[in-house]
Amino acid sequence: MLGDLDESSDLDRDFVLLVLLSCVIATFGLILDSAPVIIGAMLIAPLMSPILAFSLSMVQGDLRRLGRSLGTLLVGVLLATGISALLGRLVSVGDLGLLDNMPGEILSRTQPTLFDLAIGLAGGAAAAYALVQPHLSATLPGVAIATALMPPVCVIGIGLSQGRWDISGGALLLFLSNLAAIVAAGSTVFASASFGPRLISRRRLVVSRALLISTVLLLLVAVPLALFMVRVVRDSQENAVIREVLMEQFAEISPTSSLVGFEKQIQEGALKVVVTARLSRDPEYYEVLQIQREVALRLQRPVALTLLVVPLTELDPLIPPTFTPTATPSPTLPPDATVTSTPMPTPTPTPTPTPTPTSTSTPTAVPTPTSMPTATPTVTPTPPSYALIGATSQGAANMRSAPGLSLVLEVLADGTRVMLTGRQAEVAGLRWIEVVAPSGQVGWVAEPYVIFIEVGHLP
Repeated sequence: MLGDLDESSDLDRDFVLLVLLSCVIATFGLILDSAPVIIGAMLIAPLMSPILAFSLSMVQGDLRRLGRSLGTLLVGVLLATGISALLGRLVSVGDLGLLDNMPGEILSRTQPTLFDLAIGLAGGAAAAYALVQPHLSATLPGVAIATALMPPVCVIGIGLSQGRWDISGGALLLFLSNLAAIVAAGSTVFASASFGPRLISRRRLVVSRALLISTVLLLLVAVPLALFMVRVVRDSQENAVIREVLMEQFAEISPTSSLVGFEKQIQEGALKVVVTARLSRDPEYYEVLQIQREVALRLQRPVALTLLVVPLTELDPLIPPTFTPTATPSPTLPPDATVTSTPMPTPTPTPTPTPTPTSTSTPTAVPTPTSMPTATPTVTPTPPSYALIGATSQGAANMRSAPGLSLVLEVLADGTRVMLTGRQAEVAGLRWIEVVAPSGQVGWVAEPYVIFIEVGHLP
């Protein structure tokens, strides 16, 4: 058993080749979000052998084997990290964009918890016990899958290739937790199987020292894992509360409404929640405020809520639709909206008189009418009124199809110059301005986000 373990943990051509192949398979499996491919890489990854050799050398007090196994493990990890970083960079060149949105198999290895530490302990104990009992060697492939050493190393490289330190840091913590768990479990199993030094006095000293080192390693990784776990549990509970409140509020707005999803982020000390929902009608402004207040009340923290509405149309298969020609719809105002027109400068024609033709009389009883004087107008165009989008806290303002919380037509960034149509409306105490965007789209923007500028002073 010792000879096989020493041979498999040597830094030779076979070890390097297996690291190379398993890393390539695991990296592409992570990028393609394919669990079967990742499992295949786990089966051929040789990183378990030097870790178990390290555990055995700690119990036996063999510093030469300890240094050799640690060097082999370090070379394997660095080699796999470099290869995965190179592959991650290659798939991001040009228009490939395979890592623009990180796959789930990568993200799942960036937030380890105490459960991962428990899995590593069980896997390390099983691997060491299978080596102590040679007839159980068939279980080692299953142990390799459970401990999952190569995928976290590849995720570290992929994160480095994208400049995502959060991904690399989470994957590094997962690898270190697996490493510490396997070393601790392996040392305990080898010590229990009496693989220490022959002298009893030296055996007690070496084994106790090995177990102490293993315990310290476990505690060092257990603290950040516990913090990660607390954060994951709180985030899960918070998501459940938000989902429950949204479903209750949408049911009051429309019985056929449905929640598509929501995203969270921290912005200026407040929790920003961007919600996407399918509704049969556009909600009123006060209804969205009610949803925001209810979410903040249930979470006991400031909340800034943005609602994105996906129009919902119901069709009854028993009642065929009637196709009738309809006019092009124009933005409709809510019942409590009042529209006022702001006078705009209009072009004033300046007529240029032309000579009046001389009428010729004929000896008839009824005179024949001749052509009336005509004027050729000369138009002097007056430049239209403009405004700028600004004074927003998010760097952009929504241009909507009608005043109030209606469908978002376009997002206008701060500093965008828009043309004013002269129409204004007031909904629920908030004034809205109708503008023409640079794209030609006509819509409504809340007045606080419109900065009026004088003609002749355009930026």
